[in-house]
Amino acid sequence: MKKLLLFGGAFNPPHKGHSRLLSSACETISPDVILVMPSATSPHKKNAEVNFFHRANMSQTFKDVSPKVKISLMEERGRKRRNYTYWTLKRIKKKYFDHKIILLIGSDMLDSFKTWNRYERVLKLADIAVASRYEEGAVKLKKSIDEMCSKGGRIIELKYNPLEISSSKLREMLYSGEDVSRFIDKFVADYISEHKLYGGV
Repeated sequence: MKKLLLFGGAFNPPHKGHSRLLSSACETISPDVILVMPSATSPHKKNAEVNFFHRANMSQTFKDVSPKVKISLMEERGRKRRNYTYWTLKRIKKKYFDHKIILLIGSDMLDSFKTWNRYERVLKLADIAVASRYEEGAVKLKKSIDEMCSKGGRIIELKYNPLEISSSKLREMLYSGEDVSRFIDKFVADYISEHKLYGGV
């Protein structure tokens, strides 16, 4: 069966840590299709401060990871309502009915997985690919994986060299005028500068 890798997130902004995670997943899973899906309104976070279209445009940077990457604008249509992973997967399955769906998430999201809307049904619709950003989280990650497996989940644990940066930390650095060139690629940096995002003038 063909494999579809789904990588969703706010990507506010997308950074090299995201790219490393996606690259690791591609090497481990060898997907036939890679959908990168910028989120509109997350049920678990406040509305993103940079609008959907800017974040979707910056997400084009992930095409450097693999030529199989497609940027999905699916959640833009639901930007005025809350978007839950369950319904997103249902819509994807209708189009890619002959693909196995693998959902790529960070270990922090796996920790809160049980709070997701219809999370047990999510486990039936997709396998979960997960990696820990920090070595000290390995024990906690294993506990979360064991718990998801007990619910019938199929978990793929990724091995990768994380870049210890988060989008929230990047935003702080950008607003304070710090150099972030080691964390974002030139395409994203130029886009942020051109559109005066994150406090740019």
